Amino acid sequence: MPEIYAFEDYREYLTAWLDDRPSRSGRALAKRVGCAPALVTMVRNGQRKLNVASAGLWAYGMHLDAEESMFWELLVQAAHGQTEEIREGSRQQSRAIRDWKKAIEVAAQFRLYARWHYAVILEAARCPGFVADPQWVCTALLPHITPAEAEEALDTLLGLGLLVQTDDGIQATDDNQAFQPALGAEQLNAAAAALHRETLGHAGEALETVPTHERYFSSLTFALSTKHLEELFETLRSTQLQAVQTATETGVHDRVYQVSIQAFPRTKTLGDDS
Repeated sequence: MPEIYAFEDYREYLTAWLDDRPSRSGRALAKRVGCAPALVTMVRNGQRKLNVASAGLWAYGMHLDAEESMFWELLVQAAHGQTEEIREGSRQQSRAIRDWKKAIEVAAQFRLYARWHYAVILEAARCPGFVADPQWVCTALLPHITPAEAEEALDTLLGLGLLVQTDDGIQATDDNQAFQPALGAEQLNAAAAALHRETLGHAGEALETVPTHERYFSSLTFALSTKHLEELFETLRSTQLQAVQTATETGVHDRVYQVSIQAFPRTKTLGDDS
C-alpha cells in the first residue's frame, strides 16, 4: 500500500491507493463508503470535492488505521476546510507529521546501515529455518545479541518493508525497488564507517571463536603505483560479487556468512616529503 505520509494532496493518494492493486476499484470503495461509484471517479479526477465530514468514512473504506486516517482527514481539511485558517492549520499539522515520520525513517535506515545484525537478520529471513522470534534470533546470531536488540531490528525491518508478514510467517521481500533510501551521502558514510568498525572487531573475535574450517582469512602486503588504485578497488569489488554469486546460486541456504575485503595504505606516499 502506498505510504500516505509521502503525499500532500488527498486526490493523489486516492489515485495511488486505487492503482496499487488490480483488485482495488472505485466500485468496491464506493460500496464500502456507501456512495455511487461515479462519485469516487469524480473526486479522484477533481470534478467533485470530498466532503470533509465524509473523510473518516473514506478512510475506513480504504482500510487505513487510526493514525493514517487522521492524516488523511488533515489532507482533506487542508484542501476543503471551511476557512483559510483551518486549511492552513491542517497543512501545518500534516507537514509536521510528515517531517516527524521522515525523521523516524531516517533514524531507522541509519540503524539498518550502521548495525551489523540488521543485514544478518534480513539474510537469515531468506533461509527456510528462520524463526521470526526475538528469543530465537538473539541466540542464532554470532555473536549473540539481546532479545531487545532482536525485537527492535525485526520491527524496524518490518517498518521499512524489507520484511513482510505472509501466510507462512515473516519473510524477506524480493521487491528491492519498494525500498527508498532516505539517507544523504554524509549520513551513509557515517553509517558505513560505524558498520565497518563493528565488523572488523567481530572478525578479530572470529579468529579465536570460530573453527578454522569454518572461516577464511587472507592478507597480502605489496607495493604498487597509486595510479592503479581505482583498478585495484574495482577488481576487488567484482571478485567479491562473483564469489558471493557462486556460493549462493544453488542449494538450500542454511547459514549467513559475511565476506569483507579491506584495502588500505600501510605507508605514506614514498618520495613525497609533504
